[in-house]
Amino acid sequence: MKEAAAADDGTMSESQYHFCRALCAFADRAVDIVSTCQDDTLLPLVNLLFCCLGADLRVAELTVDFWASIQDTPLAQRHPQLGVLLYRELQMSSDCL
Repeated sequence: MKEAAAADDGTMSESQYHFCRALCAFADRAVDIVSTCQDDTLLPLVNLLFCCLGADLRVAELTVDFWASIQDTPLAQRHPQLGVLLYRELQMSSDCL
């Protein structure tokens, strides 16, 4: 279990990194499904990807393809949370940097 936890200095363990890598790969390959799902079923996945943005740089970089790909889905076809609200939240988080 110790390997699954973050190291004492706050860095991410290799197990956590590989989980994030698999999560980002899945989300990128399923971006059409994730972005157009009209119920709230897949929103937790997007929230996890959003959390990855605040992690180590090597993890944040894993999410780039997903965020770039979601832009290919027209706003009218996306879940309402993945439109203006998402961009506003991304903007607010980048303002904190």
